[in-house]
Amino acid sequence: MSWLTVPAVLAQRLNAAAPPAWEVINAGVQGYDTVAEARMLETAGVGLRPAVVVVGMSLNDYDPAPAYSPTGVLLHRELGRTSTRPADRSEFLMLLRWLLAYARGDLWYQVEARVDAMRAGPDGGRLAGIDDVVRGMHERFYRSPTPANWDRLRAGLASLRRTADEHHEELLVAIFPESWQIGVPAPDLTPQARLLDACREARVRCLDLAPAFAAAGGALFLDAQHPNVRGHEVAADAIAAALLGRGEESTRVGGGGCVGVDADQRAGTFDTGEVVQRDVVGVLGLERAGRAVAERTHHGEQR
Repeated sequence: MSWLTVPAVLAQRLNAAAPPAWEVINAGVQGYDTVAEARMLETAGVGLRPAVVVVGMSLNDYDPAPAYSPTGVLLHRELGRTSTRPADRSEFLMLLRWLLAYARGDLWYQVEARVDAMRAGPDGGRLAGIDDVVRGMHERFYRSPTPANWDRLRAGLASLRRTADEHHEELLVAIFPESWQIGVPAPDLTPQARLLDACREARVRCLDLAPAFAAAGGALFLDAQHPNVRGHEVAADAIAAALLGRGEESTRVGGGGCVGVDADQRAGTFDTGEVVQRDVVGVLGLERAGRAVAERTHHGEQR
């Protein structure tokens, strides 16, 4: 249901403000972290000649993206380990490992099926337990970040900034909250505080979506990390407001404004005085929140 994702809703909000001015392209890649997103922008995104790049950041973006083994299998390796083990090079051993994982029910599609069954059935407590594990893992990391992982995330932000500057692109990072931070009296927003500091350090304009989610209230998540349909709408509203220069988010702080946008801020009107053809917005990485790439045409000249 791609029409219910942040990119699709974002297109609706932008075009409601300035029809027909925007086209939104979803170029999301499941499992990407900030470094992988920066590399994708550098190698593929700039080919779209975007005017605006919006990077959706999840609280687990310090975790490296999976990499291919010599046999073509995606593996999650420890950060800093570049060498491969003999088992990673053997197709026979790979098959044995796959069969063992299948027998234990550890293959990803098997895990997803169990989670879906728990969500639909009466055993919701076990699903809540999974969410608690995610919460604990992220709380521990942001209280005392592992230097190698934190430096990698900071390097990813710096790389995004360099690429955006080199190609004269506007850059916006949207930080997505998690379910355990919304709807509670005193949420732990330590992760957002650290990520906002990292954005300021990299001189990246960033948008904290936690205020928008908190103001919206109600059910906004499928699980600890992933927004539901309504959560996508709340995020799209806030991002549209930021792109259209609504409210305080349009300010800059040391080259990278870092604020929150309330959920009641909508796209509103949009001055199209300079835009005579379509603005193209491509959204990347929305499995881990999102990344948007926009291409504008002013007076018939492409940037």
